[in-house]
Amino acid sequence: MPTYHDIAELLLKTYRTRPPGLFVKFMLMDAPGRRSAIGVTLFRDPALLRRASLLLVQIEPALFESEPISSVVSLLEKFFTASTYLIGNNHLFTAMATDVVLADIAASNAVDLMASGLSAHVREVRALHLHLAPVNRIAPESNVVSPNLIVVRGQPHLELALSSLPIILPNIQGEGSPPFTFSGRINPVGADACWIGCLANSENSASSKMRRIQGALCMTLPMGEALLFSGDLPLSGKTTIRSDGEMTFNASRLFPTLLNPQILSNAMLNDMRDLIDDRILTGKLRRRVDVALEFIATSWGSAPRIRFFNNAIAFDALFGVQGQVTKSIVAGVIKHAAAIEKIKTRIEFLLNMRNALLHGEAASIEEASGYRDYYEQFDVDPISDQQAILRACLFGLLGRAPANSAP
Repeated sequence: MPTYHDIAELLLKTYRTRPPGLFVKFMLMDAPGRRSAIGVTLFRDPALLRRASLLLVQIEPALFESEPISSVVSLLEKFFTASTYLIGNNHLFTAMATDVVLADIAASNAVDLMASGLSAHVREVRALHLHLAPVNRIAPESNVVSPNLIVVRGQPHLELALSSLPIILPNIQGEGSPPFTFSGRINPVGADACWIGCLANSENSASSKMRRIQGALCMTLPMGEALLFSGDLPLSGKTTIRSDGEMTFNASRLFPTLLNPQILSNAMLNDMRDLIDDRILTGKLRRRVDVALEFIATSWGSAPRIRFFNNAIAFDALFGVQGQVTKSIVAGVIKHAAAIEKIKTRIEFLLNMRNALLHGEAASIEEASGYRDYYEQFDVDPISDQQAILRACLFGLLGRAPANSAP
């Protein structure tokens, strides 16, 4: 098993004072004989830096979940340029006129110091942060506060409900939309709205978790209401609140605004938790459901064709087996949505329509062979029925029907 010591050794071998390599410029703050900072240029070996990044992911897999290697490379670059004093700046400054690898001029204890510093830096940078988004026209019957799912009614005090989280929060002011001190928003988060979020150690991880939450919410709401959207101005934005008090705001919209206000009962909130957490779904099945929920989230609010495609991928995520995709999906759907009449025929129709679109045999769902036959046999829109079957499968994996089984 690699260690931080191995990464520190690689970092010192990655940088040199002369080409070849990709150059990096930074300020050396305490060079000998200088009263002010001077600019320093080093050259890095990208292959060695990537290798160090892969070691870091191997050491800390939980901290770098859903994170691209390019982000880990960037983290190591920033740490190194901010930590040259661990090498010994006197050594570095006097070596700038020569052609050397930094490993050859570093102080004798540089590797140990850098390994310790990197370990502390990673845990500081990857600490859990609170990610919250406002959701209009959805009000929970009670609050849910857990690392993977936070659902808090818009009033009263948000910070009171979040006080049980395992991080230290800054003093959150006001009950409006983020940023909390902004008083100009037209539609503040009130009693008929809520905050939905999670704890995550990076924006990538937070985005994945928030998509899963969206997918779970879409599946938990009554089918007849989940796809009815309002033209009203939505509550937009996501606030990230770091444990050190720093707050950032992303103005993009995450959740659609429903046409009709909905109450999330305690039983529905329990459904959301079971779809997201590992209380029932574990291991490989947990990962399959996670992927399916993200595609369901992408389909929510999309045009019918895009919705159909993403929900089709969700079926594949749940039940697909390489080399026998169609057979495995049909078997999984028959098992977990057995209560739906003629379920085998329905899923086979839907898979044939998906294949026609995927292979260019039809330009739209309405042109796919079987579209009109589906209406004739089952008297329902195939796209809506696809979502109903997908919902039945997810709750079939939980071993129960959804709390709100309204059509």
